[in-house]
Amino acid sequence: MTVAKRKTNKQNLAAAPKRRARPGRPSKSEQSSHSESSRDRLLAVAIEVFGKLGYEAVSTSQIAKQAGMAQSMVHYHFRTKERLWKAAIDHLMHDLGRKFPIVRDELKDLDPVSQLKVMTRRFIKISATESNLARIVIHEGTVPSSRLRWFVRAYLAPGYGDFDNAIKAGIKAGLIKDMPIYAISHSIISISTYAFCVAPLVKEVHGVDVTSRETINELADTILDIIFSGILK
Repeated sequence: MTVAKRKTNKQNLAAAPKRRARPGRPSKSEQSSHSESSRDRLLAVAIEVFGKLGYEAVSTSQIAKQAGMAQSMVHYHFRTKERLWKAAIDHLMHDLGRKFPIVRDELKDLDPVSQLKVMTRRFIKISATESNLARIVIHEGTVPSSRLRWFVRAYLAPGYGDFDNAIKAGIKAGLIKDMPIYAISHSIISISTYAFCVAPLVKEVHGVDVTSRETINELADTILDIIFSGILK
């Protein structure tokens, strides 16, 4: 090939339009990250919707729409509404456990009343931070169901058990009035959650935002004073 031809070929190659490289497929890690992101989004929306409306009033298409996804994504990640509900409860409880851990070593050296006060204040802060927990418990607790049995065995029974045990020990030690343990436990839990479940009502009636940090502490102090003034000897 002559020098002139070589130059001509080089010029033609330089002038030819360059082909755009085809975008490659997402890597497995990218696919996994996207999948987890869509799953977490569905769980976050499900917790909100189940908290506001309850299980029976919610459809998977409603949750998908609010999450900005196709309904098929719910079926892809969870298959059924009940599996989505259980996954949402798992997600909610694990998140709250991470944010508000119970350190039993810190409680073991406290007297039963002090233990009960620590647990009650912790429960008030949980209710203030995530009122959907109490709302879901209220929705599920009104009607017997397999979901309620699962919820109680998986998560609620241990928490109630901690309250019951502290109350029982306080009665035995002569520090707490000898009243039905279940009545004390449910009274504490009810009063610790109600105001946060009806935060819009409190705001409308009293003009108070119970979700502000200052009000949460103020409400916790008041609730503890009311409860323990009533049950202590």
